[in-house]
Amino acid sequence: MKRSIIVLTLWLLFLSTMLHAQIPPDSSQLASLNKFWQEHPDWYVCWDKTTGTPASMYGTKTKSFGKTPESAIQNFLIYVNKLFERKYNSKAEQVKSNLQKPNLSFLSQRNSINGNYYDYQQEYKNIPINGTQCTFGVTEKGEIFYFSGTLFSEEIDINTTPNVSFESAITTAASNIGKIGFFQKNKKLYILPNEGKFELVWDFYLVNDQNGESWKYIVSASSGKIISKIDTKINSSKSDIKDNELQFQVQNNELLLNYQSPHGLIFNTYPQSSSLEFETSLVQLPLLGSSGYLQGTYANVYKTNGARATYISGDPNNFTHSPYTQNFDEVNVYYHVSKFRQNFINNYYTPGFNSINVSIGWNELERKSYYDPGFDVIYFYNGVPTDPNFSREANVIYHEYVHKIQYDIGCEYLNFFATNEYKGVLEGLADYFAYSYSGVPNILTYALPSQARSMNNHSSYSSTLGIYPFGQLFSHILSHLQNISGFQNVLFAQMNNFNSYNSAFLSYRDRLINGFQDPSIKNTVQNTFAEHGVGDYADNPPPPPTNVIISGSYVGNPTIQWAPPNDPDINHYKIYRKKYNEGSFTLVGLTSGASFTDYNVTVQYDFMEDDIFYYIKTVDNNGNLSSESNYVNVLNIWASLNIENVDERENINVAFEEANPTELSISNYPNPFNPVTTISFSIPEESNVLIRVYNVLGQKLETIFDGKALPGKHNTIWDGSKCSSGLYLIMLQTNSAIRTLKVMLAK
Repeated sequence: MKRSIIVLTLWLLFLSTMLHAQIPPDSSQLASLNKFWQEHPDWYVCWDKTTGTPASMYGTKTKSFGKTPESAIQNFLIYVNKLFERKYNSKAEQVKSNLQKPNLSFLSQRNSINGNYYDYQQEYKNIPINGTQCTFGVTEKGEIFYFSGTLFSEEIDINTTPNVSFESAITTAASNIGKIGFFQKNKKLYILPNEGKFELVWDFYLVNDQNGESWKYIVSASSGKIISKIDTKINSSKSDIKDNELQFQVQNNELLLNYQSPHGLIFNTYPQSSSLEFETSLVQLPLLGSSGYLQGTYANVYKTNGARATYISGDPNNFTHSPYTQNFDEVNVYYHVSKFRQNFINNYYTPGFNSINVSIGWNELERKSYYDPGFDVIYFYNGVPTDPNFSREANVIYHEYVHKIQYDIGCEYLNFFATNEYKGVLEGLADYFAYSYSGVPNILTYALPSQARSMNNHSSYSSTLGIYPFGQLFSHILSHLQNISGFQNVLFAQMNNFNSYNSAFLSYRDRLINGFQDPSIKNTVQNTFAEHGVGDYADNPPPPPTNVIISGSYVGNPTIQWAPPNDPDINHYKIYRKKYNEGSFTLVGLTSGASFTDYNVTVQYDFMEDDIFYYIKTVDNNGNLSSESNYVNVLNIWASLNIENVDERENINVAFEEANPTELSISNYPNPFNPVTTISFSIPEESNVLIRVYNVLGQKLETIFDGKALPGKHNTIWDGSKCSSGLYLIMLQTNSAIRTLKVMLAK
């Protein structure tokens, strides 16, 4: 009976708190939450008042919802489907139906000590819905321990074929700017939601490399109206919203309601527990000194007043205290500081730091946690004993200790010139390193839920953000890079002496880029930042042309043809040429078509040393150059002309006739062969004869015959046992002519 009264009181408190909210949970959603908490009493729910659905949910792992991550996620969504019913969607069965097939497109996977985090994007008919990136934490057994993001359960029914072409949208935007010299980058087509309505839109940038201007436009693909125009030049706050009916939904902490289950208390520390009441004697207290107090190698933890925690004589691990005491907080902080500090020594570096002092006190008027570099002390000022305290949330402890490390390696949080963005970078780094150790992507959800932050909060850069929103965004960006090999070591190394107060996001991004050698990783880092509005995308090179071939006729000009790559941003092609005995290729032509005729070269049957080679490169609209295409050479034309080239004859028997042949010819049998073939050649008159083998790149491999020969038919052998399988060219040269033969070695 007493429990029911407590639960009812809590619900009434929740309801009274939410009377002034925009979209609080309705009775059906509250009933669904209560049912969920009956089975998962330690789960925490953060409610988004702008969408009327959960922003995040997490706790200890649930039952298994499926054998694969995909099936577990789908079944979990069905299980909590009533939480996603919105006020403008009254069809409950439609909600369940849509969540059974939510059209989620996989984006990325991140590992943690608890399990894997899977990022998805919701789509409609293969077109992404803006703002619907969501994250699920799933174990190998299909148990769910985390969800955050936004899902739309409404039935979407819009035309996904644009009425307004992308070219028309660019023309509209360029006219709106009223200047010349801009080019388009990063075209996107997606669905923009707003309070139950959905709009198909074009999203792109117009950039001017000369003056550094960069504008992000969103234009309706249905009507052609400009929905949004934002200055994306870093540190700029200019914006020009053209249509108030459809705008970005920006999530902030003021729009979140935080709930914890009435069926249990949350304790976000290690070891995990749904109750505060566990004995600290069950955990090891590492590197403990012999003073009798919590004073060891890495931490000296004490209270601002009252007796310090001491262990029982002869049992230094026994610090069992009631959870509602400062002595308990001392034990908890000592444990986590010591373990976290050891982790940094083992994984990053080993400086000779002294033990850090940690002060724990109760102050109802000034609840906060911070590191004071002047006294080299971490302070945890908590509320009354029964309140959630900073010293009882592991990520808060780790976060503050990272600030201590930042000061020790040259970061300057308190410098007079430090901007909010710079401080936000340091906050984001502290959040990220706390997460990398604990595996929990949230901070302050236990100690101060009104200011809780989540690394899984999907948002974009704005120069007007405050320190902690900056930090939340920066940690989120880092979380999407963590699977890069060696990322955390590079991340920590670049934190040394970081004091770029202006454009801190870009400065740290550039440090990370310079910390890697692999160009593909550099591009990944730059593109990840750009996806969140920080800087430009890396100019990835376009693909090269494929199926390049060469054709022509005797004493004519060679023509090179190719298949254009499947890329809408191709501008033109560059043609490169070199002679056989030249060291490098030279640019000889430009064309926007898919063929090129070289009028400076004539196809002649001459010596191999005079052969000519070509390759093609693609150039995109931004001037980026592709890699080389496959090579072709004039010798390929000789082989294709079939001048006495009998390599395609089958089962040819080489016969020797008494009569002199009337023309020069060459053949082989068998063809294909492995590894020996007989080369037969006929000459009409006595001559010097040279027979050589070349690969398809025109490189000479072997001389088969070099000497005088009488008129008639002759045989010689080529043993290809030292060569790999493939196509080879046999060249027969006499005093007056040249013939070539294609042969196939098939091992």
